[in-house]
Order: sequence, then C-alpha cells, then structure tokens
Amino acid sequence: MTRRSATPFFATSLAVTLLACAPAAHAFEGLNLAWDHCHGEGTGVQNANFACDVNTGAHVMVGSFVLGTPATDVSALDIFLDLAVANAFLPPWWEFLREGSCRRFAAATSFQQDPTDVICVDWAQAQAGGAMIGYFPGYGEATARIQVVSAVTLSLVQDLSPGIEYFAFNLRINHTNTVGAGSCDLCAAPACIVFSSCVVGLAFEDPDRSISAPASPGSNAITWQGGGLPALRGAVGCPASTPVHRSTWGQVKSQFR
Repeated sequence: MTRRSATPFFATSLAVTLLACAPAAHAFEGLNLAWDHCHGEGTGVQNANFACDVNTGAHVMVGSFVLGTPATDVSALDIFLDLAVANAFLPPWWEFLREGSCRRFAAATSFQQDPTDVICVDWAQAQAGGAMIGYFPGYGEATARIQVVSAVTLSLVQDLSPGIEYFAFNLRINHTNTVGAGSCDLCAAPACIVFSSCVVGLAFEDPDRSISAPASPGSNAITWQGGGLPALRGAVGCPASTPVHRSTWGQVKSQFR
C-alpha cells in the first residue's frame, strides 16, 4: 500500500477511535406539564378554558420528566406543584383536601398512562402506586402547594435513561360542585400551575436526584382560564420554582427500603 493511499485510512481510523473514547453527551434535563396528554406527544394543551357551567367531566394535568444522565434503581418520585390564582384569596373551587371544603375530594391522582400517548414512556412500567399526600398553603394568599408521591416496591425498581420523556403522574380535577346547590365559587378565576420540582428516589444510593427546571422554556407550566396575572412572592405571573423540602421526602423514601 502506498503512503498516499494509507493516509485517508489512518485519518478515518483515528476519527473513529476518538469518537469511541469521547464522553457521552448529557441530555437536557427537566420537567414538563400539560393538560390532557404528556407534553411531548404534541396533543396536549398548555391552557384549559372551562365555562364552569356543569358538574360533570374533568380536566387532567399530566406530568413528565427527562433525565440528563442515567439513574439506576429508581424506586419513587416526590413531586411538587405550585398553584397561583389571580384573586385576592385561594378560591373555594381550588380548595382540595381541607376538611369542610365543598370540593374536598375533587382532585385525585392516577399513575396509569393514557394508552394513546406513544412518545412518553411510563417510568414505572405501569407498576407505580401513590397519592396526593399534601395540599399546603403556598407563598401567597391565593396560592397552594401540592405534593404527590409515586413509588414501586423494591422488586420493581427501574433503570432510567437520559433523553427519554418519562410519564410521571396524572392529576385529575373533576367539576363536581361547580354550579347549583352547594357549589364552590370562582371556578372562572384564572390560574397558573407549575410542576416546580421532582425528586427521583434511588433505592440503593444517595443522594437522590432533584429536578427543578423545565425541559424546555415554559414546558413545566400550564394555565387555567388563560392564567391571568397571579401574584406570588413579590412577582406577578406564574409561580417560580421553589426548593423542595427534603426532610419530608426522607421519611417517605425510608418506607420503600
């Protein structure tokens, strides 16, 4: 073989070797939230308008996440949503879990992915259980913080890959007590909901992984009735991400070890 013909072969071989030895690129990590369908499907919407004229039916928030690097032996998700309503106080229509509220049981979680969603992958392979375990005062008079936990048993822990959009939860808001006798006020008040943080619990490793940014600009926020301009912590607009309280999560995670 002549020197002239060997040079391209050497250059190609060197390029292949360098590519093989190069570190793997990290995927962009973040959170997504949409109405009706997983964000990546393109069939969900970011705003929900409701005429507030019936007590039947529901609107469903769908949360998902993307990892930037692999996660091994994932056993649970600890999820926080922030709600802010464009009103002077939290409307009765949005009061869930509080004893005596006329819509105390109007919100419920589900961890079964919509079968028509084909882009998102169920992180738990349809094996997760969980609940909405908290509905707390938020960071303003017309705000609330929602906590949802999803988990699998230790025999079903999952290895998750970067760059894949994983389905995390459904939060179903039904229309009960919207109109008529016993109805709750201010269904029509605009609101913003942000999927503000998700702790990915690792069964056999510490620390857990915490995600608190959108997967793409604005992808972790949805609006109700257009969103309006709710006030939160001195800012006007949708609520910003806020730090997760890890002490609560440590107690939850210990139950699955």
